[in-house]
Amino acid sequence: MPARILLVDDEPDFVQSMERGLVMHGFQQILATSDPRHALALIRNEQAIDVALIDLTMPEISASLRR
Repeated sequence: MPARILLVDDEPDFVQSMERGLVMHGFQQILATSDPRHALALIRNEQAIDVALIDLTMPEISASLRR
């Protein structure tokens, strides 16, 4: 089964670039977003995420949500 990857960064251009790079390397199941709240919803609703690439310093999310 292919790995499911969650990609989260507050810079949309970076998210798009990383997503393209992952696709070029053969990854197909990529959940990508630049919205931290959307990322939390994805984590809560997805059955399994194998790898998470997450920017830990997003200005739109409070310290309480990062924990």
